[in-house]
Amino acid sequence: MNKNLKTTEQFIKVSDDRIIEMYRALKPYQSTKDELLALAYEFETLYGAIENANFIRSLIELYERKGFFKKKSE
Repeated sequence: MNKNLKTTEQFIKVSDDRIIEMYRALKPYQSTKDELLALAYEFETLYGAIENANFIRSLIELYERKGFFKKKSE
């Protein structure tokens, strides 16, 4: 199956409102590291979206290098 089609298929299980929340959470300074780890876990366990979860984990590595996490007190 085409990789893009497989990724799209995984999102069918997710409500539109949750997709918008997830999109916002992935923007710089919008989430803590723990929040993004929880999001990756959600993708993997609830939706079986392994590739998406791995993408978020790679994004976490980038955010660590660039300092793009939301401050915990916000």
